[in-house]
Amino acid sequence: VPPLLAKAIAEEIKKILADLKNNNSKAIKLVYEAMMKWFKHYEFSSPVMHDPLTVASLIDESIINTQLCHLDVDLSKDGYTFINDNCPNNVYVSTSLNKEKFFKLFKETLGI
Repeated sequence: VPPLLAKAIAEEIKKILADLKNNNSKAIKLVYEAMMKWFKHYEFSSPVMHDPLTVASLIDESIINTQLCHLDVDLSKDGYTFINDNCPNNVYVSTSLNKEKFFKLFKETLGI
């Protein structure tokens, strides 16, 4: 993800977290607390939302664009993943994100 897009996404997630934190719904507060524990446990320097993005892309395929390629894992480099053009394709990799659609769906789903 290009740095400016990553920064814009992180800023949007921070806004959503503030909305979740200030919401009076017990269910929404539970979502907020779970997200915060997850971020802290994995020591993310900025908030990430891998699982919600995966689910959103299953609900609306137009949220992400994908490319069929061969992905390898280099176990000698702590699980570094890379595209290997010399092997048969084995996975779809996300190449772009429609962040407006994703955040709209995410907020609508949570009712915020």
